[in-house]
Amino acid sequence: MKNIFTIVLVVAAVTGLLRADQMQEKFLEGCALYEQQKVHKALDCFTAIPSPYPAVLYNTAVCQYALGNYTETLALCRKVQRSGSQDICQKARQLRLVVNEKLGLQENSVFEIAFWVSRYVSHPIFIFLFFAVLAFLSFCVWYFGATRKKLSAIFAVLVCCMGSLVVYGYWFRAQRYGIVIPKVSSVYAGPDKQYHTVAQLEGGQQVKVVQEDQSWYKVYFPEGKGWVEQADITLF
Repeated sequence: MKNIFTIVLVVAAVTGLLRADQMQEKFLEGCALYEQQKVHKALDCFTAIPSPYPAVLYNTAVCQYALGNYTETLALCRKVQRSGSQDICQKARQLRLVVNEKLGLQENSVFEIAFWVSRYVSHPIFIFLFFAVLAFLSFCVWYFGATRKKLSAIFAVLVCCMGSLVVYGYWFRAQRYGIVIPKVSSVYAGPDKQYHTVAQLEGGQQVKVVQEDQSWYKVYFPEGKGWVEQADITLF
């Protein structure tokens, strides 16, 4: 039985390594094709990679931008910002700002702040600091007692603020957002084209997805809410 288990583990490890090598090879092939200005072929390489990591998503966004597919570029940049490192997130943000300018879209500063808060409050260092402050507060209350009420109150406020950021960050990460892909997308009062149109969304506009019904999304946007076909929205 142990031998069978060992064989299974070895096969799984070898398969994982081979798959990783294939993904790396496909990624490098896509980079080489892009350098040769064969953008369509480079895009095919990047999109063929299963479960793309942030670097693949960013390179895919660069290809989409080169082909003039700006709304797809925005969606990919947002996906990069969800899970990428600080350096690649900064690159994705710069590319997104360029696309926003081309499409005439304004930056949503409130959303940006919430987006970055959600990234950093889930970072292990932030979580460690939160529990470190909590432990220090508990020590102060236990050791100094009533003579250090002001100090305890200051740390209590600090802990409450950090705790609120953590809760808000994880709540924000649980929300679903999307980018409108077509140049114009109709918003309906219900999940069917038989309902009346309540608004028109422009390509590249960002929406919050709150409900799903077959091939429709219920979305919130600054001017209101309604139902949009799923094919018109790319989630990030």
